Amino acid sequence: MAASASAGLLVLVALVALPLLRADAQVVPAEQEILPLAEADRKRLEKQRDRVAELARRHIGTPTGGGATSDLRILQELIDSKVVRRDQVYDLQAMGVVLGDVMVQNLGLHWVVVVDRYGRSRALRSPQRDDLVFPVTMISKRVVAGVPVEVRKLYESIAASFASPG
Repeated sequence: MAASASAGLLVLVALVALPLLRADAQVVPAEQEILPLAEADRKRLEKQRDRVAELARRHIGTPTGGGATSDLRILQELIDSKVVRRDQVYDLQAMGVVLGDVMVQNLGLHWVVVVDRYGRSRALRSPQRDDLVFPVTMISKRVVAGVPVEVRKLYESIAASFASPG
């Protein structure tokens, strides 16, 4: 019975984790509208950046900011030290904003708003391609699902996907 329960748990974890790995980047389908950031979106992003910078300053001693790749290490330290609990989705998504800023700074992406049947989301888009990346939820959905988060690997997988011909 214990082996059966373990196998069932493994299948459940696989079913939860697989979509998480695939859902971070996508090509823009016809039913999505891509818009520039509104002032309210800019303010929300800034507020979330400030929140993560404060968490990092208080718990690690170094604030995040500017989209430097060193922010990846700081985000990982915040995750590994469990500064932010899995029920603190706003803070986890704020960490995703900082991850997105690293992508903006280093991969040439830019923030946009995506409006679709699910609502309004902030995403990153390449000026050369129609691919979208949703960094705001990259960290939060993994932490909430109990899936280990490796921030640098997330960043590198997105960097590789934008480096390949599209």
